Amino acid sequence: MSRLNVVSTSYTSLSSLLQSIQMLKYLRILVLSDCKSLKTISIVGELSNLEILGCQLCPSIEEWGLRCLKQLEFTSCSKLKRIKSGVEHREKL
Repeated sequence: MSRLNVVSTSYTSLSSLLQSIQMLKYLRILVLSDCKSLKTISIVGELSNLEILGCQLCPSIEEWGLRCLKQLEFTSCSKLKRIKSGVEHREKL
């Protein structure tokens, strides 16, 4: 299971991502669609191989972190208040 490279937690009632997601060292794509209760995804910053993060219809997200993203999409995330440092150095987001 640690070799997974794509994960979708879409349409779940999670309020935060599980700590165990850190064990997915090869995770490249994380899709979070229509997770209306999801508030923090700051653990995303620990996923060193994550390239694509998709967040659509996650209106409760307030905080997130990143490292090596190539693609980032936030749609209808109206409560997003803070973006942790690092995004200013990305060429294409």
